[in-house]
Amino acid sequence: MEAWVETFVYILEVIKFGVVSYWIIGLTPTKRKYRFAVIPVIAIMGGYTYISRQYSLIVDFLLLGIIILVWFHEKIRLSILSLIIEFLSISFIDLMMWLICVIMTPLGAYYPANELSVEIIANLTGLIPLLIMAYLMHRNHITLRKSLMEIKLVRYALIILIMLSMIVITTSLQGMFRGEITLEASRLIMISCIVLSFFIVALCVLYIYVADSRNKLAEINILNEECIEHQKNYYKSVMQKDEELRAFKHDVNKHISSLQILFQENKIDEIGEYLDSMNTTIEMDYIYKTGNLIADYIINGKIKEIKEHNDLNVKIIGKFPPKVKLKNTEMCIVLANVLDNAKEAIMEFEGEKYLEVEIRNYQEKIYITIKNSSPKRIYKRGMSTKKDKANHGYGMRNVERIVDQYQGKLNMNWENNLFYTEIEI
Repeated sequence: MEAWVETFVYILEVIKFGVVSYWIIGLTPTKRKYRFAVIPVIAIMGGYTYISRQYSLIVDFLLLGIIILVWFHEKIRLSILSLIIEFLSISFIDLMMWLICVIMTPLGAYYPANELSVEIIANLTGLIPLLIMAYLMHRNHITLRKSLMEIKLVRYALIILIMLSMIVITTSLQGMFRGEITLEASRLIMISCIVLSFFIVALCVLYIYVADSRNKLAEINILNEECIEHQKNYYKSVMQKDEELRAFKHDVNKHISSLQILFQENKIDEIGEYLDSMNTTIEMDYIYKTGNLIADYIINGKIKEIKEHNDLNVKIIGKFPPKVKLKNTEMCIVLANVLDNAKEAIMEFEGEKYLEVEIRNYQEKIYITIKNSSPKRIYKRGMSTKKDKANHGYGMRNVERIVDQYQGKLNMNWENNLFYTEIEI
């Protein structure tokens, strides 16, 4: 191959490695002066490529290693992970672009005559998706750095195996097209890769299942902790109200005696002032009871959170039946997530704050209707009603999952400054 073509490919690879390392993976450039040693080394390797007229995979890997280990300053684990992932991904993109140029364009019909054109076009087009990805990720402040730092060894090994299989398959196709390997050898390689791919897919499915189970268990554990916290706050409120009631009962006889004395002396104005002062001392928040302890914890807890910042008009209608088919964690998921959304909407609403929870049961079905004051919100299944949709929506998806599990219904809509959530389970 022509020396200038190999050198041009080498320059494009330097650009690709720089783009992926900095903008896609998000590696941190070192501030030490020795980083500039990369420049003469890259120039020397470029000169070697021009003289030898051959840009090999060894030079490619060495080039990437020098860029990551010298120009960037990261811990050795992240550097090695980035080195392997970046080398394999860019190699695969280059191979795929080569196959696309050969198979899907007229250049492949007379490949020996168009070899230089194919090499240039394939490497140039391989740079385009990387630049687009880098632009989008940089614009949205997203990098792979955190994911690579937190990636588990098993998941990383699966990713490597999948990428290696894909590279071997595409390399076999390339070699067969060039006539560098026989058809029989190519078939053997591809069969081996297909078997390996099935094995990897099975491992991936198993890993995803195990990871999903662990995530669900972790989620249930978190919800149990939240329910315990709601329970603790609820009991604190009950104990506080009970203490206030006991204190009032303790003093009620004294209040009656004082009022009788004032009445006997016909001091009507003083009696009015005394009664007004009593109203301020005995005013207490009401504890709402729904017939279900978990629901009581959550409803009273959310009402208390809202009332700490705003006046709230509350109405609780109906009660749960003695036996509810929902598990405690499921009751916690449904009510906590729906009332979290209601709380946020009420806090945002500029006007009278209103919350109504209606509980009805018929035969084996439970009907929960939550009505709350809210600015205009449009609900779509699988999406959050909150403003920050990128970081929310998981709660309502869990609610939808539970409703679907019991073949129930979930309807949400906004009308006349009120948001309605209707749940049938």
